[in-house]
Parts: sequence; structure tokens; C-alpha cells
Amino acid sequence: MDWILAQLAGQLGLELAGGVRVNHLAFPDDVALWSTTPEAMKRLLCKLEDGLSNVGLFPNPAKSASLRIVATGKTPKSGGATRVNIYHLEAIPSHL
Repeated sequence: MDWILAQLAGQLGLELAGGVRVNHLAFPDDVALWSTTPEAMKRLLCKLEDGLSNVGLFPNPAKSASLRIVATGKTPKSGGATRVNIYHLEAIPSHL
């Protein structure tokens, strides 16, 4: 599984402090993919599915889900920084 996850596009995902980019979390029997856009998520998911299918594995749609968090409003903070204060959550309990 590590070699499949290592092949996920490095430019996709969330950028953390110091320029570190994260696009997945791996657990013994689960994988969580992270992206900043729905299109990037589809690309990550396709890459993961392709890699898994090469070794005879397939995601189980009945055990898959997605969660999308969208910032819908911003409030300026003092000092010029911006703080996101309004969110819209969408949870889809099925395979993308």
C-alpha cells in the first residue's frame, strides 16, 4: 500500500506550514484523501483506485464516504490576516 500512496500527485493536497503538502492519511485498514478542490479529489481517488486495482484490491463503496468543507465567508482580523468564520459542510456517505 505504501508504494501506491507514494505515487499520489505531490502537488495535490493541503499545504501546511513550511510548505509541507499532505494529500493522504493512511491507517491499517483505511485511507483518508485530502484535497483543496473537488477536481483534485477526483484525481487523487482515480490514482488510488488505479494503484489498488493493479494488485487486485478495490475500494468498497458501501464503506466509503466523503466530507467537503467549504468556506462561505471571511472576516478580516486585525493585523491584515483573514479568519474564515462561516463553513458549509457536505457529507456524502457513498463512493465518489
